Amino acid sequence: LQNLRGPVLAAYQVLEQPLVQTVVASGRVVAVSRAQVGSPVTGVVVKRLVQEGDVVQPGDVLAVLRADDFEAAVREAEASLAQLQQSARPQAQAALRDAEARLAQASREVQRRQGLFQRQLIARETMEQAIQVQTTARTAAEQARLAAHALGAGQPNEAAALARLASARAQLAKTTIRAEVGGTVLTRNAEPGDLVQPGRILFEIARTGDTEILVPLDEKNLEVLAVGQAAQCVADAYPARPFAAKVSFIAPSVDPQRGTVDIRLSV
Repeated sequence: LQNLRGPVLAAYQVLEQPLVQTVVASGRVVAVSRAQVGSPVTGVVVKRLVQEGDVVQPGDVLAVLRADDFEAAVREAEASLAQLQQSARPQAQAALRDAEARLAQASREVQRRQGLFQRQLIARETMEQAIQVQTTARTAAEQARLAAHALGAGQPNEAAALARLASARAQLAKTTIRAEVGGTVLTRNAEPGDLVQPGRILFEIARTGDTEILVPLDEKNLEVLAVGQAAQCVADAYPARPFAAKVSFIAPSVDPQRGTVDIRLSV
């Protein structure tokens, strides 16, 4: 029977497997999000403390502006508060004590003259004069009491002075430009001597987080795309070191001019 067999020929073994479609496209690495840092006040940059590529943490100082005017405003607000607490308030309290003393003296004089008047030792006009002095002293004491109360601790005058001081300090703090988020400095547009204004972007920071790859694909590939699909990425700088990724986002619209749909791959 062995002699009846024909020659051994090469052949293919047919197996049932899922059909795999591969989509090849070029993309670029993007940060998950970027923070643009500017100056909330107008000023001249005196120090720049970071440059491109530096890693910063929330609160790190990026640049410092000249703060002469803002420091003067703080000193003025501090002096105004000190004047209220150390001068105006003690003076008002002293004036209140003096007014109360005058009122007490006028009240005693009225009582004395009333006794004399009842014994018909003085004229009515003399007694009425004492009552008028007492009324004037009572009015002065009430005014002094209101003035001392307005200058008291926690009252509107002190609250307004404290608010002015807090506002001046807040403006001064704005001359120190800090990072609000942690990440890597991508761009810097400020140098010592530059005049900066609100609205101008001084630094751009890529937030610390996962890396994504943005890939614009031809819309004809939409049919085979789905979130969660596996992807293989190769960087031009490191062609021998491919790395895995997966589809994390598919744009809900197609670019009408390019006929592409943006997808994001999470690394």
